[in-house]
This record gives sequence, structure tokens and C-alpha cells, in this order.
Amino acid sequence: MLSVIMATRNRDRLLRDVLEAFCRLQQPSSGWQLIIVDNDSTDDTTQVIASFANRLPLQTVHERELGKSRALNHGLGLVKGDLTVFTDDDIFPCTEWLVKLKEAADSQPGYSMFGGPIMARWEAPPPYWIRWVHEAPVYGLTNPSLEDGPTDPWELFGGNMAIRASVFHSGIRFLTSMGPRGSNYPIGGETELLMRLARQGHKAWHVKGALVEHLVQKEHLNQTWVMRRALRAGRGSYRIQNMQNNKVHTPLYLLRVLLKAGFDMTKAGVSFRQEALFRSRWRLNIARGQATEARIWSRQTGKTVPIKLWESLAVAVRVEDFGEGGVARIKLAVHPGQETKRIFVHFIPVTPNPLCRIFIGDHEVRDPASAETSCFISAEDMAMLKMASYIVRVGAERIDGIHVWERNVLTRE
Repeated sequence: MLSVIMATRNRDRLLRDVLEAFCRLQQPSSGWQLIIVDNDSTDDTTQVIASFANRLPLQTVHERELGKSRALNHGLGLVKGDLTVFTDDDIFPCTEWLVKLKEAADSQPGYSMFGGPIMARWEAPPPYWIRWVHEAPVYGLTNPSLEDGPTDPWELFGGNMAIRASVFHSGIRFLTSMGPRGSNYPIGGETELLMRLARQGHKAWHVKGALVEHLVQKEHLNQTWVMRRALRAGRGSYRIQNMQNNKVHTPLYLLRVLLKAGFDMTKAGVSFRQEALFRSRWRLNIARGQATEARIWSRQTGKTVPIKLWESLAVAVRVEDFGEGGVARIKLAVHPGQETKRIFVHFIPVTPNPLCRIFIGDHEVRDPASAETSCFISAEDMAMLKMASYIVRVGAERIDGIHVWERNVLTRE
């Protein structure tokens, strides 16, 4: 069975057209369900969804707190199938969409993440400058040259992706600090999830026949909107780099990028080269978004959760609360000749409680000789961490095998 999850907010007219397209889908032999999460709409969304109750295998829920990632997480609690398909309320699928995704999942048991092509459906004729736009971060369009087969996780997009339901059974969820939420937010919630899963060993597969179209609304065909999108993309890329332990840009580096992009934009403006001006504006806004996120992270870092820290000769674990999530930082004793390749950390509730999930971080270390790493903790998980007692289990993959340390930690204030 397939479970399709869609979050929507205040798009009643567009949603009606999208659901009409869903009515034309070929039915997977194993059956399917459509979970629509209404993210506190104030228009006629509820009535539109109700009008399709006899035509689609619908289940509707309401999420009062704004945020696409929060709405998707709500929907994950209702999944009944073995393959969870994610889409958006402005996506028009081809008739074979679900069938093709199901075929790929059945024929590729070694893969956990699947995605298909996302092409543009222009609401109005696109302007001449659209060829200068980076279509992936701006309009969520995929690379049209991709064929069936293994692919990188960043080639999958939230409008057309599927993940095996078993992945979510361990408590993995979208980060609510990323994705659409009001007017000022870092984009890339789906990308962050996919990259996190890839670090845990899950692999991605491209399904060329699972085609959908993304409606590009006419109000999104202006350069002001595109440049605002660049700001959000910059914020999202910086946050994902921080979470992955990749080398992140320092304030000095970002200042140089900002100055160079500003200089290039001025030079292009003086020479009246429109394409060069557009591209330099894009780079400038990406850098501005990264600088904005860098300031946010620098302000947040250091606000430590009031827990009893674990510090011994072998292991040190520290948790920092960022307000919209946190980071668990792990440091192991260095053993000459025994370089650490990977570190994992589990937070396991001492008292069994279905509301307290197991938090898992699994990361390659930044420097094998230092044996240090960190893993991101979502805002919801941070809230639960501060309410209960946990067993902290730390493991390290070294040349001579896996080493594990474990200790009970009281995380209540």
C-alpha cells in the first residue's frame, strides 16, 4: 500500500484542480491512501477537500501550528502503507505516477528513497530571463537528463519523492525549523532529510516514468520573487552545511563573497549586461542568506540545555539548545593508530514511553585524529530531552571494530 502525504494552506482553487488530476491516477494494485494536512487554512480548503471524499481514498487532518515540515510530520503519524509518497498542493501527476513509484520500490529493495522528474507547468508564458534562473532551488524542477537508476539524494525534491515507511518507524522526522513557515525561513527541509538519510546509509533511485508537473504561478515569474528565493536558499544551504559537519563559511569568507558579488553587480549594471547583472544579484542574495543564517547560528550557539553532562576519560557529550533545535556534540579520547571513522549517538528513554522517541545521530567525524562530531536535534526532540531521563549510548567505528559506551543521564532541570 502507498500513503501519499500533501500539506496545504489557503490554496482552495488550485487544490481543486490538483485533486481532479489525482482522480485520474491509475490505482496501484496494493491500494493507496491520500493524507491531506490542512495547515490552518482560512479559505474554502476544508470544503474543497470534502467534495472529493467519494472520489479519492482521503484522510484529512488539521495542523494548527504553521509550517510545512510540521504539517508533514503530523501526516506521517497516519501512514498505513509501506511506501510514503510526498507531494505538494501545486503538483499535477501523470496518470502512471503512483504505479511507477511502486514498481521501482518493489524492484529495488536495496534503495529507500525514490523520486521522479518534476517539469514546469507555466501559468503564464515565462519571460526571456527565465533561462538564467537556477530552476532547482527556485522552482523545484529536476534535471531532465536523469535516467532510471541510482542518483544522488539532492537530485530528489519534495514535490515528487517517496521514502520507505520503515525509515520513519525509528522516529525520523522533518526538521520543523526548515521549510515554508511564514515569510522568512530557510528552504531545504526535504533536502536536509534526504541528506541525513544518506549519511545513515540509505540510497536514492530515480524513476523516470514517475513524472509530475509543478505549476509555476505567474506571480513567481518576476525577478523580485526569484531574488527572495535566493535569500532563503542561502539560509538553507548554510544550515544544512552546519548540520552535516561540512566546512561552513566563516564570517570573513562571507564578507569577501558579499563584497565581490556587490562589485560584480555594480560592474554588470554599468556595462548594461542584463544576464551578468541577474547572475551577480543571485550570488549576492545567496551570500546574504548565508550571512543571515551565520548570524543566527552565532547568536544561538552556546545556549546549553541544563543537563548533567557526561564527561569521562573516554567520552564527553554536550548538548546545546538553539531554541529551534539543538546540537549534541560528542568527543572521544584519541587513540594513536586507531583513527575514528564514524561516531553514532542514541538517546534512549529510561522509562518506556511512546511519546519519547529514540534520537539517533550517525556521522562521519570531521577529523579522524580528533574523534569529534556533532548531530542535529530537532526542536521537538529537544523539548522531550529536557523532560525525561535517558540512556546515552555512544559508539565509534574504528579500525579494530565498533566500540560502545553507555551511561544513564538525567536530563530534567
